Amino acid sequence: MKALIHKFDLPVTVWDLDKDNWHHNASAARDKDGKIWVSTRMHEEETIVRYTNQHPYTHPPSRLMLGLLDENTLQPHDVKRIVPEEGSPRYLVEKEIEDCRIFWREDGLHGIGVAINEYDFPGECRVYQIEILIDYEKGTYKLLKDWGYTVAGHMEKNWSPATEKTDKFEFIYSATEVLKSDDHLYGEKYLGKTHGGSQLLPYKDGYIRFAHRCIPIEGITHRWYVSLAQLLDSNGKVTHDSQLFDFTTGWRPNIKESVEFISGAVWTGDEEILLSYGLRDETCAFVKLPLSLLEWHEFENDGTDFIYEFADGEPPTDVKYWVGEKFPGSFAE
Repeated sequence: MKALIHKFDLPVTVWDLDKDNWHHNASAARDKDGKIWVSTRMHEEETIVRYTNQHPYTHPPSRLMLGLLDENTLQPHDVKRIVPEEGSPRYLVEKEIEDCRIFWREDGLHGIGVAINEYDFPGECRVYQIEILIDYEKGTYKLLKDWGYTVAGHMEKNWSPATEKTDKFEFIYSATEVLKSDDHLYGEKYLGKTHGGSQLLPYKDGYIRFAHRCIPIEGITHRWYVSLAQLLDSNGKVTHDSQLFDFTTGWRPNIKESVEFISGAVWTGDEEILLSYGLRDETCAFVKLPLSLLEWHEFENDGTDFIYEFADGEPPTDVKYWVGEKFPGSFAE
């Protein structure tokens, strides 16, 4: 079966890349006072190592950066590094948290993300999903809950929280499964290849979220991230998918892949959402998406392997947003 990818031609704001620190997977959340917080994952390493795909390559510790986002310029300010509070578990202190999604609760700014434990299980490197509470003023976060190693026999790290707390679920685990406070999954086993990305925003009688698939495109790459929106009912089950779409910003010419990974969403109008996304695993991008562009069809729990093509026949493999030339020795075209 064929699946078409639609290109959205929208103004995109891309942060300038700091050649000494690369940051990506921006998440955004609006607090009770209307301010937009933005978090990023930062690594401190020689970026050229990643660009040239040199070996050996070791996974560096992540750093959680947090600041405020100017809603007009889409630029951050008052950014600071947030670290684990004193007395946190060793694995959290040494590897910290990565790919954090932030969301607001009555007690403050929460995050859900990945922690890597290389120490407590000899011969293994266990990946945990953890929930944290952030204290911006102190520049620290505390571990609220370690949600465990695996829930369904494999690691799904892209859990979606609702921006408003509900007693019906804690997180969306997949399109058909929710995780509740008793640490159990509920729902039908998911068969497809769509994974989470953004938080769940209240919409109509349920929610809207933005997700992704990492797919091969024949003759171009084995790794292209495509996005889609999903509608969910009040119980957290997906009812509708949008068309697949691409912002045409993610192409990495040196290693032939495209990465646009939506990891944050906030309302900016009645039918407009500001999306924050990781761009090429290098930096951060922001785009305001009118919901009028989305076309909905009923969700099917379908594990079919599709043949993916672009709707207009042309893959967006130009380099208009490519910043790799800032790195000496990169393979930028």
